[in-house]
Amino acid sequence: MAAKTREEAIDEALDRDAISQLPVLFCHAAWTDNPDLQAEQFAEHGSLMIESQRVLVTGRENLRAWFRKDLEAAAPLPLCHNHVIDLQGGGRARGFAAIEVRSKKYDTLLMGCGYFEDEYVKEGDAWKVLTRRVTFLYFDPHPTRPH
Repeated sequence: MAAKTREEAIDEALDRDAISQLPVLFCHAAWTDNPDLQAEQFAEHGSLMIESQRVLVTGRENLRAWFRKDLEAAAPLPLCHNHVIDLQGGGRARGFAAIEVRSKKYDTLLMGCGYFEDEYVKEGDAWKVLTRRVTFLYFDPHPTRPH
């Protein structure tokens, strides 16, 4: 494999940086009650799947509506960690990020933890989430403090 040119290395670093912001902005949008910003992290025909909750939402406008309902109902405070990005070339990438979800509704108690498995695509000059599969290793929609 040939060594990357300086320009290729810079382009790769810029791509990684842009992609790394996607789960962070997604979480920030939830914290600030901004379903529009959450939806904007997704490609026009992007999708979100949460198997354990039998959720599959496709298309940015449908995602926007779903995030709006989710923010009202659960008041989630998601956090993402350990984001790993695999650039695949041709405007495609894959990623993994560990997540934990707390809730404003339940005094910031832990509701769930798991991970995002993402596929990213470059739309024009911007990276977007093409698919996000959410896997929860633990999930309690109504957490309570131990007695």
